[in-house]
Amino acid sequence: MQMGSLCLACGFALFITGLATFVMGQAILLSLPRGHRLPLARQLRYLGAFALVQSLATWLSVALLWGMVSGPAVCYIQIGLSAIAAAL
Repeated sequence: MQMGSLCLACGFALFITGLATFVMGQAILLSLPRGHRLPLARQLRYLGAFALVQSLATWLSVALLWGMVSGPAVCYIQIGLSAIAAAL
């Protein structure tokens, strides 16, 4: 029983982390048209893309943890998304 509640709490924390990362990415990408005069405007695109891809990887790891999805292909997709986010 304790392990189940621990997985639930850990998954919930990861879900909130993914949600915060997603909101950060959305805020960055939505502010790009108004901030094109900023010196780091080009780099902000990469930061916004990183945040969106990382939030998808985080939510996929939550789905794996909670048992919503399974299989080796899903694990490979999650690892691939994490690698893409790291590259961005």
